[in-house]
Amino acid sequence: FNSVVALTATAAGNIDLQSEYNGFTSFTGTSTGNGSIKLRGHSFDFAADTGGAVDIRAATNVTGSRMLRAGSLSIVSDGGSIDLNPSTYAVGRFGDLRAGGGDVNVYATGDILLTGAVSGGWVGLSSTANIDQSAGSVVTANRVNLNSGGYIVLDGANAVGTYAVSAASIAALYSTRDVTIAAGASVGDWLTVNSTGSITLGGGSVNGALTLEAGGNVGQTGSITAASVKGSA
Repeated sequence: FNSVVALTATAAGNIDLQSEYNGFTSFTGTSTGNGSIKLRGHSFDFAADTGGAVDIRAATNVTGSRMLRAGSLSIVSDGGSIDLNPSTYAVGRFGDLRAGGGDVNVYATGDILLTGAVSGGWVGLSSTANIDQSAGSVVTANRVNLNSGGYIVLDGANAVGTYAVSAASIAALYSTRDVTIAAGASVGDWLTVNSTGSITLGGGSVNGALTLEAGGNVGQTGSITAASVKGSA
């Protein structure tokens, strides 16, 4: 494979460095014409500046600690983790975020919109604005930690064992598994939890209505307050 410490690529059109696993530890890609950026490496930190699509493939760990500007961003880590905490954030939407050997963490100073498959041991999504999910997107994880300065809607066919949720506005959560809402839940308006299995409430505070729709049982391990509670099991 190609081995360099840092690689910077600037093009008016597309940047395609995905034919083999490159050995750089740092990559900076800029498309002045808003073309696509495709990249493959081992373990590295990357920055991207384009209005087009960015597609990242890594053998192990991927970090994004600098600029992330992209119309869409997809990352697949074959055997590591994905950790995005950029200094500058402007991502229109996320496609696949799949960590084959670790967790997925995204810290965003703007909306997080999921449109693809998101999977990891744990998934963490933190946004100063909203966290949303389009039709066809699926999150698969033992635990999903959610922190939003706006609303949270994760209502796809997600396979999640535990949601930890903090939202300034509303929150709507769905799981195809038995699901637990972790202790310390904080929701500024209403919270809806829907599961094809059982729902367990760990405790917390909901300023609006709490709605629970379970295919199995509904139970609790901690105290929860809400303006009203309704549901079915």
